[in-house]
Amino acid sequence: MDKLLESGLTNLAENLIKAREEKKLAKEDYDKASAEERGIQDLLIEMMDDENLTSFKHKELGNFISAQRIWTRITNQEDAIKFFEELGLDEEMFSLKPVTGRLNEFVKGKLKEGEVLPNCLDITPTRYISVRKV
Repeated sequence: MDKLLESGLTNLAENLIKAREEKKLAKEDYDKASAEERGIQDLLIEMMDDENLTSFKHKELGNFISAQRIWTRITNQEDAIKFFEELGLDEEMFSLKPVTGRLNEFVKGKLKEGEVLPNCLDITPTRYISVRKV
């Protein structure tokens, strides 16, 4: 093998390993910061709930709003298709990708109306703080 090629390959291989190690460290830092952020956010949500607040205004940082996002997952495809066929929504729910957005909106609406969801759908509510700067 040509010395110049070997030198170039060796150099790039070493740089690749170094970049991967840096990436791993950065991810560990990111994961740690994310966990800390989530813990503080959970405390803020808890405090707001205790005070029956859904939002408050910080004069310098903006409006803090406690919100909830619902993630829906189909646990039984056959039953879900039957369920949506009975409602006449099967084409709307399954014709285009991604189905998740329409499915989440559908479930939010049903929950708001107080309806019980079928067993073929599983939901995971996620609370979070939205901040709107003023």
